[in-house]
Amino acid sequence: MISIKNLNKYYDYKRVNQTHALKDVSLTIEDGELTAIVGNSGAGKSTLLHILAGIDDFQSGTVKVGDKELDTMGPMALARYRNRTIGIVLQDFGLIEGVSIMENVMLPLRLGSPMSHGKKKERVMKALDTVGLSDMAKKGVHKLSGGQRQRVAIARAIVNDPDYIFADEPTGALDSETGKQIMGLFRDLNKKGKTVVIVTHDQEIAGACDRIVTVKDGRIK
Repeated sequence: MISIKNLNKYYDYKRVNQTHALKDVSLTIEDGELTAIVGNSGAGKSTLLHILAGIDDFQSGTVKVGDKELDTMGPMALARYRNRTIGIVLQDFGLIEGVSIMENVMLPLRLGSPMSHGKKKERVMKALDTVGLSDMAKKGVHKLSGGQRQRVAIARAIVNDPDYIFADEPTGALDSETGKQIMGLFRDLNKKGKTVVIVTHDQEIAGACDRIVTVKDGRIK
């Protein structure tokens, strides 16, 4: 379960021009839910997701994902959390140019897994099979379409078999038909037991989720 209580996030904290990005946010997301977080640009929805993913800090409140209490964790513990507990999918894909699909998906395993290279390769191929790219493992990512790149990003997010998947505008750079296909992948992952949280401005994508949470001016509405 994801539990957020009285979360406050400031940018330029304690400065004259500080911005109060999230204001006393409290939210619970049950395990197995497929949740969309929606809101206008600047509402705080991506900030909220980045905090859940452990890539942004906050000034007060508590954030718990599964058995991990993020507000008590130091940099190394947060790095392990990102590697082992969650999968992150970004709008700009975040892929490494100049290397293959396999090398991109392998990265989380190289960073945190003691398993043999053969086992890592098996994990990568299983993840690529899930997103329909197992026959393209050796292809360079610079040769891929936007939809294929996002599939690689999803494969990389799930290669460590995380319990939670956080996606920030995963269809924002894609055409509508490709976006529907990517959303289908998230629904399939959710049906397999993954808790999925998607930040989106696309009402059609949000409508395909089981629950919609609206953020406005830094608050949950």
